[in-house]
Amino acid sequence: YQPYYKWTFRALRALPLLSEEAELLEYLLTTDNEPETAEEKYHVIEGIAADIIDVLMEQNLTEANCGDLEKHAYSVNDRIGDGELRNLHILAGI
Repeated sequence: YQPYYKWTFRALRALPLLSEEAELLEYLLTTDNEPETAEEKYHVIEGIAADIIDVLMEQNLTEANCGDLEKHAYSVNDRIGDGELRNLHILAGI
């Protein structure tokens, strides 16, 4: 957990969408990875993914109908009009 993350979380908390995820993401980064917490963390991750998918669907950014974030990423990518941008690797901006 690096100090610069505090600024990342502060910025995330200020966003109009998904700002409530900041606390959960911070929990994932700052808690141990012992077997006792693994299942709880799994459910937190699945919940965050579901929230992201809900926002993508509410904004009509995806046509995928599943709980798989990767499929939604490709669905969003398919809607990009600029061919050069669309053809970049799906994780190019990260």
